[in-house]
Amino acid sequence: MKYQNQYPVLFMTLKDMKAMTFLEQKEQFSFLVSNMLSKYSELFTSQKLDEDEIERLQRYKKERCTLTELKNSLLFISQCMEKHYESKIILLIDEYDVPLHSAYLNGYYDQMVDFLRSVFSSSLKTNDALEKGIMTGCLRISKESIFTGLNNFNVYSILDNYSSSYFGFKQIEVEKILRDYNCVDQINNIKEWYDGYLFGNTEIYNPWSVLKFIQKYIQEKKQSQSLFGRIPVVMISFIIILKMLMKILKH
Repeated sequence: MKYQNQYPVLFMTLKDMKAMTFLEQKEQFSFLVSNMLSKYSELFTSQKLDEDEIERLQRYKKERCTLTELKNSLLFISQCMEKHYESKIILLIDEYDVPLHSAYLNGYYDQMVDFLRSVFSSSLKTNDALEKGIMTGCLRISKESIFTGLNNFNVYSILDNYSSSYFGFKQIEVEKILRDYNCVDQINNIKEWYDGYLFGNTEIYNPWSVLKFIQKYIQEKKQSQSLFGRIPVVMISFIIILKMLMKILKH
């Protein structure tokens, strides 16, 4: 917990970079940079940035930057953030492999590799504003492609024992969640349905499935309790109506 809220965080996901051409991919990346900057509007009025820096940030925001500026966008924005917040930043890049997969399928792989190599090398290697950078993806990309300029990073795979417990809920964590929500009696059901992964030597539960199961279970339990709570009222109302009808029929 000592690191929580201690550093500015720059987050970008490349999950939507699935275009058919490199030009469309470049435009999509420019849009992602612009959208990312909209979350840091204070940079545009910062007294700690000079006019040229703010002007360049505005070009990124308006999607009017050059290809070279785009390749160095994460580096430049992180440097501006460091100056404004007076703190090094955390850079998170999610699904870095999606644009490469699309490029491979559509015949512009070399162009995409060159572009992303420049983006990642500038932002993750030659970046004094960086405290830590983390990249996540599903496909393992060889170091000889986009990571040529990076020689100081570690790879954590689902096959590694060191990192295996970080890809989902462990058994002890699932049991604690069930205790917290008074669902301990459902442990066997959850184990049967969602205990389907072995990362390294660790049995892992799908976090999304476990949380959705608990949410549904709690909702159904509340609905059931609410229904049973209304039954006496319904029965009393029915008896009253029946007595009134009997009285009317007698007359």
